[in-house]
Amino acid sequence: SDLRMPLVYPVTTEALPAPLSYEKVISDFYDASSLQVAAHLDAGRDVAVICEGDPFFYGSYMYLHDRLAERYEAEVIPGVCSMLGGASVLGAPLVYRNQSLSVLSGVLSHDDLKRKLADADAAVIMKLGRNFHKVREVLTELGMAGRALYVERATMSNQKIVPLDQVDPMSSPYFSLIIVPGDKWQG
Repeated sequence: SDLRMPLVYPVTTEALPAPLSYEKVISDFYDASSLQVAAHLDAGRDVAVICEGDPFFYGSYMYLHDRLAERYEAEVIPGVCSMLGGASVLGAPLVYRNQSLSVLSGVLSHDDLKRKLADADAAVIMKLGRNFHKVREVLTELGMAGRALYVERATMSNQKIVPLDQVDPMSSPYFSLIIVPGDKWQG
């Protein structure tokens, strides 16, 4: 018989009281979750872990995999990562010919994000959420805001494509990203 074992992710946007930190809370969650999965595997059961997008591209599964793969055989089924789904729904090719693509986290500091974007032929900025305002500010400072494209929940039923200058910075969800496509090839 099938058994569902929800792994309830401890998402938090508030500062945690000392000595707790987000890193500690999330690490403890993955430790405990991997023990639960291991118990089922040790009992001879097959386990499937469902993950949004691709399991190895910012996917929650990869943290379980890191804890379990040396002891248990794993078959990882690739998924469509959000940046590729986003490019498709936006109708925006990411890179042409010899261009390079930078995948950046919106969590980066203003200066780090600006430095990395300034050197990018094309970029995808993920993990926007409450970092949206900073990211849009950096794109504007670099003169890239005009070619930047924004999508929330790409490929999901509640997907939303919004012009960058019309996004409410306080409502940008975790599942949102900005794509700065490479310059079109004129060949």
